[in-house]
Amino acid sequence: MQHLATSPANFSTRPSSIFSELLLIKLAISASKDHHHLKNQAINQFVNFFWTILCFMPVLTYWIGEPTFWLYVFALFSLIIALLPGSIFRYFQLSNSTAFYENLGVKFIQKFVQNGTYVNQAIRKNNPEYRLIKDRTQARQYLNTINMYERYHLLCFIFFVLTVIHALISQRYIAAVLILVVNVIYNVCPILIQQYNKLRVMRLFK
Repeated sequence: MQHLATSPANFSTRPSSIFSELLLIKLAISASKDHHHLKNQAINQFVNFFWTILCFMPVLTYWIGEPTFWLYVFALFSLIIALLPGSIFRYFQLSNSTAFYENLGVKFIQKFVQNGTYVNQAIRKNNPEYRLIKDRTQARQYLNTINMYERYHLLCFIFFVLTVIHALISQRYIAAVLILVVNVIYNVCPILIQQYNKLRVMRLFK
């Protein structure tokens, strides 16, 4: 993210640029390398676009008109945390039990996300043999994807939390509550899903 290295003299850059870059990161992570499944990709990307645009709008709206100094400080801090070594990320795993995540409602949440229940059902109408993971090689690839998603959503989670704190200090309480809600939807829920999926995929190697 080039703008994070910008000097204070260049802080006049529009806040929307940071959100554009975050959106591009999300899309790059989500992009499939298999060009034979463009229809599957289109369905997943539609879901991806929907949630990303819906949940980023309150944050973007908040920062427009605000001083950009804290915007860049928060973004840089969030990025540093997201780039921590994988060995440290293991401590972010809330539980080693899939039942723990199921009790939190992960299976219900999965219905509405990309590569989720409803998306897979839609894909299988035209491609009954479709499976996200068909063998151990794909399982390893999917674990890498999970790790990237976790990092991305942790970055966004921290940035959203810092934005909520900034909004509270600025006495913009409605904005704070709204950003808190979308943070749960856009970051907390996906992090729980990815941790749950990681446990399920790792079973294949036991």
